[in-house]
Amino acid sequence: MSLTSTEKENVMIESVSIITGIAVIAIICAFLYIKFVKKEKTEKKDRGDRQEQETEGTRIDLEKIAKITFIILLVFSLFALWTATISKDRVLIAIVCVFYGLLLKRCIFRIPKVCMAFPDSFFLGRFLVKKDKSGCQIPIGPTKTEGLRIRWPWHDYIQHSRDLQLYIINNQKYQTKEGSVFIKGIIRFRTTALLTYRADEMTLEERKQILGDKVDNIIIPSLIEKELKEVLGMKEKLTKEISKVLNAPAKVVNPRDPTNTELIEREPLFGKTPAYTEHAFASEILEINVSSIEPPPGVQEARDKISIERLKNEELELFLGKDKMIKETWTKMSDEQRAAVLQLFSGQEIRRDLKTFEVTNATELIKVAMETLFKGKREGGEK
Repeated sequence: MSLTSTEKENVMIESVSIITGIAVIAIICAFLYIKFVKKEKTEKKDRGDRQEQETEGTRIDLEKIAKITFIILLVFSLFALWTATISKDRVLIAIVCVFYGLLLKRCIFRIPKVCMAFPDSFFLGRFLVKKDKSGCQIPIGPTKTEGLRIRWPWHDYIQHSRDLQLYIINNQKYQTKEGSVFIKGIIRFRTTALLTYRADEMTLEERKQILGDKVDNIIIPSLIEKELKEVLGMKEKLTKEISKVLNAPAKVVNPRDPTNTELIEREPLFGKTPAYTEHAFASEILEINVSSIEPPPGVQEARDKISIERLKNEELELFLGKDKMIKETWTKMSDEQRAAVLQLFSGQEIRRDLKTFEVTNATELIKVAMETLFKGKREGGEK
């Protein structure tokens, strides 16, 4: 009995479907057996009198299994849509279209402005199975910033704000060799996009507390052995020192060191080496500014008085020096004329009681004052 063309098409579709199903099952089984059941080789390394040995074990990476299974499911659904279109099976077409609609709704999402989000897997959580060479956990994917994004269906994205945060050094007291000083400054920071998951492990107040403790650990050794006069001029130097330490590459305990004392630089993550602040408290430093370093109020008042007295003494010495020079140069000039010349020289107005003296030649008096002024400037230049 010969088959009609429609029956032949149905037989062909059924055959292809069976073969495809068998192929899918075979691929999944082969993939699980070859790729995802891994044996960790035993490693032996001599470290003096000891040997470090890693035990053999079997670990299955469910994240990779899920990705491969999802891709196979997509291929199979496309094939089902093709066969349903050929056979004009409207029910199957509707089922496949609904499946793709739900899939798109789940996979496409948007991160709001001034926000970012890092992935959290249904199977593995936030981290991959393996750790990096420095012993740190590896996130299952990079943090994504604002905008329209695509994710795996079994991934959720945990959002964090990128708002600027401010840590204020509010007139903090620090000790020097000759007494204490008060320091003011600011540090602007925000949650890092490299190790965003660390922000879930502590509150904002705890992060600020860690930052403040680290700043104290930088400033205290920098000032404790220095003279007060030197410390008061260290604003720029202190700013650079704080920036250097906070932005230095992160260091962690060597996982192969049994004493837990050896520090090594953390492995790069997604092509970038994490800074100390990113690893320690999930923060990216944007600005550091030490705005003022001042002595205690009593010391400052005493310093101001000394400065004023010193300035007065310098002005008096200059005044007496000019007076002596006028006496030696113009011996016939009267005391009143000399006083007028000195007042003109210092930019003051002539006092009333001196305006009554007789000046035979006012032009000559002004000439003397100008010559005295320019002579003083020449002498200062020669020095």
